[in-house]
Amino acid sequence: MTYDPLKELIVKKAIAIEDNRIKLFHTIDYTLYPGRALAIILQQLGKKGGKKYLFGLGSIMGNDAIDEMEEYLKKVEKFVPDRIKTLQPILEISGFAKFDTIEYKDKDIIFKLTKHPVIDFGVKLFGKDSMVCEFYRAVFSAFCRKLLKSKNYELVENKCIRKGDPYCEWSYKNG
Repeated sequence: MTYDPLKELIVKKAIAIEDNRIKLFHTIDYTLYPGRALAIILQQLGKKGGKKYLFGLGSIMGNDAIDEMEEYLKKVEKFVPDRIKTLQPILEISGFAKFDTIEYKDKDIIFKLTKHPVIDFGVKLFGKDSMVCEFYRAVFSAFCRKLLKSKNYELVENKCIRKGDPYCEWSYKNG
């Protein structure tokens, strides 16, 4: 018989499923460890290369991610507002964040997001000095550039949880 350490941990109740999360010793939320690790990596990259460098990496990642979703987006190409409506479920299903709202008013777009595991860990670990938001602002900017077919699209930060706001808010003003 082979030794199965995972089975032994489950039997000893060192690993359990609670509230749809994998918990170690009923206290450590193992499900979110990748988000924590990514927050640390992004912060280190930001410290080393600066915010512009981090924004550039986020743009590359966002472009790659949205290119992979291109087939779906082609199906909703008729109207810009419809394309914006598709952004929310795409980002939420992809695990990027929980968007409380994505508003589209007179070609202005406002994103209000909460429950982003990597941004949340960035704030928890680095407080107001967290640079993780800069990376994701670039990711979401890349998504919007593709959706709106605009080369100069860049979201502007209005609110941020690292500054004590209840949610992050990014906007784009057309023209």
